[in-house]
Amino acid sequence: MTLGGVDQYVELHSASPELPVLLYLHGGPCMPATPFLRFHQAELAQNFVVVSWDQRGCGGAGVRGCGRSAAADPRPPQMTLERHVEDAHQLILLL
Repeated sequence: MTLGGVDQYVELHSASPELPVLLYLHGGPCMPATPFLRFHQAELAQNFVVVSWDQRGCGGAGVRGCGRSAAADPRPPQMTLERHVEDAHQLILLL
């Protein structure tokens, strides 16, 4: 999905698209949790549409990036708390 003008990886798992949405917000950046969540949130996906989001960006100098969103914009110039909140808001509206 494009959030804040940057392609970001979002994965949904659910037994039915009619279930309520549960958006997992990880502590990133630099903490892609999607593979971990596929396993550990499988039971939740029976009762919710579980949404995993690899947030934009990576860390400081020398960090190559992590998660599927980092490839689209590995060193974003506006990686601020406000930018992450706005990206999350856009994602919530889309969901």
